[in-house]
Amino acid sequence: MAICTLSTSIHVSLIILYAIALAEASLVIVSEKTTFEVGDTIVINCTTVSHSAQSVQWFFNSNPIPENQYTVISAELSQLVIPQSNFSNAGNYSCALLEALLEKTATVQIEVGEKPHPISSFKCFSFFITELLCTWDDGGPTNIPTTRTLMYKELYAHSKWTACEDTGTSGYCPDLHSYNRSCSMGNYAHLLGPWLNFTVITENALGTAATWLYFNFDTAVPFAPSNTKAIAKSGECVAVSWDYPCEGEHIMSVVLTSSRLQYRLRYKSEWDADEWDNSTYQEDVKTKRVCKLEGYTHYSIQVSARLFYRHNYWSDWSDIVVVRTLEQAPISPLEISYENMDSQDESSKRDVTVYWKPLGLRKMKGEVLGYTIAINKEGENITISVNASANATSQVLKGLEKYASYNIHVITFNSAGSSPPSSLTILDLALVIVSEKTTFEVGDTIVINCTTVSHSAQSVQWFFNSHPIPENQYTVISAELSQLVIPQSNFSNAGNYSCALLEALLEKTATVQIEVGEKPHPISSFKCFSFYVTELLCTWDDGGPTNIPTTHTLMYKEPNTQ
Repeated sequence: MAICTLSTSIHVSLIILYAIALAEASLVIVSEKTTFEVGDTIVINCTTVSHSAQSVQWFFNSNPIPENQYTVISAELSQLVIPQSNFSNAGNYSCALLEALLEKTATVQIEVGEKPHPISSFKCFSFFITELLCTWDDGGPTNIPTTRTLMYKELYAHSKWTACEDTGTSGYCPDLHSYNRSCSMGNYAHLLGPWLNFTVITENALGTAATWLYFNFDTAVPFAPSNTKAIAKSGECVAVSWDYPCEGEHIMSVVLTSSRLQYRLRYKSEWDADEWDNSTYQEDVKTKRVCKLEGYTHYSIQVSARLFYRHNYWSDWSDIVVVRTLEQAPISPLEISYENMDSQDESSKRDVTVYWKPLGLRKMKGEVLGYTIAINKEGENITISVNASANATSQVLKGLEKYASYNIHVITFNSAGSSPPSSLTILDLALVIVSEKTTFEVGDTIVINCTTVSHSAQSVQWFFNSHPIPENQYTVISAELSQLVIPQSNFSNAGNYSCALLEALLEKTATVQIEVGEKPHPISSFKCFSFYVTELLCTWDDGGPTNIPTTHTLMYKEPNTQ
C-alpha cells in the first residue's frame, strides 16, 4: 500500500505548457505541450535560423533518431511525429545542426502518462480520539508526477472540503507523522458520531480523480496494547499481562465512558515459527493465563485490542514478548540398542555396551541431567542401577554372563522428572540355525547354516535326531559360521537337525525341522456316484505317498459356466 505526503495546494486539472529552448539563436524547438496522454500523437517542430532544415538531425535521450521518422516541412522547419505514444516515448528530444553536431542543439523534455486512477480500498481509522489515519491503494502508476490530497468535511453541513492537517498527536501516542496520512480534527466529538466525509483528490497534469468515503465511529481502532509481559507459571502455562494502548489511561478514560476495550491474544512456539496459534478472545481484562503449552519451549506472544461495542477493526498487534515455559518430565522413551564384546578379564564373561539416542530439546522438555540404566538377570529379583552423565550416549556393562539373558531399562531425566523407561533384552550367547527353506523335494541339496555369537564355529557339533553327525559332513565357512550340506536328499533325510557348542554341549543348541518329500501325484480311478438326487459320492486312488502333508480337495462346477 503506497504512502503519499498530504498537500494543501490546489493543482489545475488540465495545463497546456509551451516549451521553447534556444541554442544561440541557431535552432528553436517547439512542442504544443510537453505532457501527453498515452495514445496521443506527439508533434515536435525544430525551426532553423539562417540554416537549412535539411541539416537538422534529431536525437532521443542523446541517441540518434532514424531519418525516416522525421520530415523536412520547409526550408527552415524539420518536424518529428510520434503516433500512438506510450510510456517509453517519455524523455528528452533534441534537434542539432549537422555542421555543428552537438554544439548547436535545442532540447525539449516530453512526458507521456495516464490520467489519475481513482484510489481503492479507502479506509479511515481513529487511532487517537482526535486523530485519524487513512489508508488506500493508489490505483496504478501514471508515469507522470501525481499527487493525492486527503480532505474532509462535516456530513450534514454545506461546508467546503478542508485539507487535513497532518499534525501528529498531542503527545500521548507515537507520532502519526510517520504514517503521512493522518488527519487532525482538533475536537474528539467529531469522531464519536457519523459526522464526517472524507475524500482523496488524485491529480496530475492530465486530469483529476476523487474518491469519497463516509466515516463513523464504527471504524475506530485503538493503538496496540503496550507494556506486554509474560511469566512462566509451569511447564504448560504462562501468565500474560499488558497495559492500555499508548493513549494512556488519561485519554482512554474519554473513550471508556461509553465503550470498553476487548482484547485478543496469539502465540507461537519456537518449533512452529511460521504458524501462530488461533487467537484467544476475552473481554475487558488485561491479563490472560495461557495453558496446554509444551514444556521448556520459547513462545512468542502478542496482544491486540478493539472497542468492545465496535466489532469492525482490531488494532495492530503489540510488540512480541518471548517467554520460555518451565521444564516438564520427558514423555518420550529413548531409542536404545546393545552390542556384545568378549570380556577382557574372564573368558566365561562378556561386556555389553548399551547405546541410546538423546531425545533432543523438544522431546526432552528440559536440560538433561543424566541417564540411569537398570540391569536385571532373568530368573532373579535383583536389580542393579548404573548412572551415566548428561552428555553420555552409551554405557559399558562389564562382566555379564555369556549364557544368561538380562532385561535392561534405560531412562533419562531433567529437573521435572524422568522419561518412560526404554526396555530391551540382552540375549544369552546362543546359536542361530538357519535353513533357506524347511521343506525340500527328493533330490534337492539341503543346506543348513549355524551361526555362533562371540564363539568360534570350530566349537560347533551337528546332530540329526539327537545323533552326532560325522565331522566330515559339515564345514566351517568362517569364524562364526558352520554349514551342513546334504546332497541328493531322500525321505530318510527328513527330521530334526541341531547344532551345539562343544563347551556347553546339549545346553546351548539350536534346532530346525526339515521335511523331504515329493510333489503331489495325480489321483487315479476317479469315479462319482449319485445315491441321492442332490448327493454324490466320489472315489479315487491317491496316487502314491509324498512323505509330506498332502491334501485332496473335491470341487465341482456346472456345465457351460466359466
